[in-house]
Amino acid sequence: MLALSGSERQNESPLLVQRFLEQVYADPDGVFLTQPHAGGVRDISWRQAHHEVARIATYLRKFPRGSHIAIYSLNCAHWILADLAIWLAGHVSVPVYPTAGREAIRQVLEHSDAVAVFVGKLYDYADKAGAIPDSLERIAMHQPHDGLLDWDEIVRRELPLLNPELPTADDLATIVYTSGTTGEAKGVMISFGIMRHAASNMLQWANVVGSQRFFSYLPLAHAAERLVVECIGIYSGSRIFFAESLDTFARDLRKASPTIFLAVPRIWLKFQQGIEARIGAARLTRALALPVLGPLLGRILCKGLGLHKVQIAISGAAALSGELIAWYERLGIRICEGYGMSETFGYSHGSHPARRRQGAVGECLPNAECNIAEDGEILLRNPCMMLGYYKAPELTATVIQDGWLHTGDLGEQDATGMLRLTGRKKEIFKTSKGKYVAPAPIEARLELLAGVEQLCVLGADRAQPVALAVLRELADDARGHVEQRLHEALQQINATLESHEQLAQIIVLFEQWTTDNGLMTPTLKLRRHEIERRYAALVAACEQRNERVSWADRVAMTPRRIQNGEGDERIFPP
Repeated sequence: MLALSGSERQNESPLLVQRFLEQVYADPDGVFLTQPHAGGVRDISWRQAHHEVARIATYLRKFPRGSHIAIYSLNCAHWILADLAIWLAGHVSVPVYPTAGREAIRQVLEHSDAVAVFVGKLYDYADKAGAIPDSLERIAMHQPHDGLLDWDEIVRRELPLLNPELPTADDLATIVYTSGTTGEAKGVMISFGIMRHAASNMLQWANVVGSQRFFSYLPLAHAAERLVVECIGIYSGSRIFFAESLDTFARDLRKASPTIFLAVPRIWLKFQQGIEARIGAARLTRALALPVLGPLLGRILCKGLGLHKVQIAISGAAALSGELIAWYERLGIRICEGYGMSETFGYSHGSHPARRRQGAVGECLPNAECNIAEDGEILLRNPCMMLGYYKAPELTATVIQDGWLHTGDLGEQDATGMLRLTGRKKEIFKTSKGKYVAPAPIEARLELLAGVEQLCVLGADRAQPVALAVLRELADDARGHVEQRLHEALQQINATLESHEQLAQIIVLFEQWTTDNGLMTPTLKLRRHEIERRYAALVAACEQRNERVSWADRVAMTPRRIQNGEGDERIFPP
């Protein structure tokens, strides 16, 4: 077991690259990365990781120091190994969202001035290969790709780098591109010092001591996964597990049995919906309330998910409803919400396991400050503030003013410093009655009540807001039951809302919102403006029907051609 000393928790603690090298010497045969594959599972020790990383770093020395090298891959052991090799060679890593569209991939690679790209675990590389500029060198990792130089070949032929480029705290480590709910992604510049401060202080604040178990599945291109899994994992000398595929996700999670688990609200909701679909919501609620059987059943369900060893459960990226938090507490899982921006490397607020408040994302983390502007915007200031947006000093100056980061989020802070999010400045809309509505809190509660796959509340320039709800295909004889549930959910949610916020109707869709059709970001956030544009005619037609629940496939409309996120045309409705 490795505990961080008091001095290591301060600014003199090692930077991430040095911490990796320390762990290689301290526990060479300990398992660092566990990667499942079709033939079984590969455990990579700290010594084996260094064996490969040092040889890849030698090869990368062919590029001028400080070159930008991209990583384009789903989460896998090679993703973290590539990151470490880039740093040991003295370069800067540029993560690319593996689920991004072709235009977004090309934009990041061109804007970041990348000279090479690691192409790793991907399901659609053949379709996306053309998005990579011809000028970039491509290196295949995790799995072979036709015509690309392979990782294993480099490891076989290169000698280990004996004089690695150990960075300073001010050196640029990575450029994290925001997923961009509107417009083009922005390149957030993060230094090694920022990474050190965020990881070491969060470890101290949460009182994490010794090696932990992590399960990496959220995009490592995102700041939150990068901080919680990669950085904290390395600083604490922990073991990181990965998933082989979507089909094996549940099995791989049970195998990992993480002690620290990070998820977004959609994942927490899907776990709940899966359990209730098997047992029944009402039956489960009654069983969990029983004095002896309830806790036992909760432990059984947690073990079935692979979450029975979780000591710290974290939720971020969007609001989590109080009802969902309470549901997991009945299972024995205490979810701690957190809040941060890519611009602060995810470091800002957290709900300490011993200090939580329902509806709040927590308190300021060590050395972090928060202020609420007159218009309700959340302003942040802490040592993890980005160096700026890459090649965009004017944009940086509009976001960081007088040392404060203007987040674009709206919130409230109580006397104890607990922060509650109330919406996004750009997402709040005004109805035709001149009243403002924040959709996110309504969605968080209604999604749970309605039991739907996806949900978006719209209402700009309309008399009353409406909700778009996505379901999977279901038989006609099941629609009556679903419609009754939606009617009840609508009645319950409207009883809690102001009159101008109350929903006029729920419109049921069967088209999934994905990154491929441009309606979701790679971090599973709604692209609201795209959703509103795509379904504008449908919403207008449903309003004329004056129904509390409308089914999109039963609404008579004149078909119209629209553009999806990749530029292809399709007819809607079908």
